[in-house]
Amino acid sequence: MARNRLLAFAARVGVVAAAALLAGRAVDLSNVLSSAYPAHSISYSRPYSFLPGYEYFSDAPYLESYAALNLVGAIFMAVGFGAAARAFLQASEAPKRRLLGLSAGSFALYGAMILPIPLMSTVDVGESLRASFAFAAGSAFAIVVAGTLIRAAAASGVPSRRAAREITTIVLSAVHARLLAWGSVGLALYFALRAASDALDLGWLPDVVGRLPGSLTAGVVTAAAGEAVAALGAATAAWAFFGRAARRDGMLRVAAIGIGLGLLIAGAGLILEALYFHDTAIGLDAASSLVLAVAAGCVAAAFLRSSEQRDGPDLAVLADPA
Repeated sequence: MARNRLLAFAARVGVVAAAALLAGRAVDLSNVLSSAYPAHSISYSRPYSFLPGYEYFSDAPYLESYAALNLVGAIFMAVGFGAAARAFLQASEAPKRRLLGLSAGSFALYGAMILPIPLMSTVDVGESLRASFAFAAGSAFAIVVAGTLIRAAAASGVPSRRAAREITTIVLSAVHARLLAWGSVGLALYFALRAASDALDLGWLPDVVGRLPGSLTAGVVTAAAGEAVAALGAATAAWAFFGRAARRDGMLRVAAIGIGLGLLIAGAGLILEALYFHDTAIGLDAASSLVLAVAAGCVAAAFLRSSEQRDGPDLAVLADPA
């Protein structure tokens, strides 16, 4: 069960990353409640973040509601990783799939919590900000879709106990792989739209901070580039699930490496932004991204083992039902 243990460890590392994100969201909420983001003005200390928006509302209830939604979203992310960590340590298939379904559903709820922030922001902001927030809303919706599809894949992978079990299993295997493939497409869109949103920030940031200093420009560009690399990694995972099962492990290993590298680059960009704005919350976002890169590396290591070397039903939601 070496692969299971590696994947469980990766999920535990993900819990640490979610905790860092949760701490950043708690700092945001504390700033809102203490009027660090004053009404009728733009916060110059933190004019944008992972999914920007609530700082720009002049109505205090919006500020508090959106900061709270961000916080709840981070909690769902932690639940998702925690459920996955428990799933990979289960000996029997049925509870493993149920926990993986809970994990994927939690990530869908994470997207649902952060979706209103940029979606509503597109109504209240000027034209220069609208496109950036629209892309951010799209990325949140993509993670909702991806989580829902992967949750459905966990359910579809449960083998049938009927007399026609062999035929049913073949059908479920095809449905299972296709659901995971489209879920990976949703994840790729999530990263791609985040990259687009960050890139568009370069268009409106001068309205907030004036002429963009080189360090801030470098931070935004680096973060966007990292998210683009992660999108390519997720697209590789989709290709793996659309393709032949015999080549899947190798391609998923490449996908995990791509996502991890992208998160590492994005984390470096966030560090530059945190240093420019002297912002603790952005620094915690950077820490979360870097820790997630470590988790992706653990997943890549798990797929170093070939399919022939598996000693158990290692990855129920990523392998076709047996």
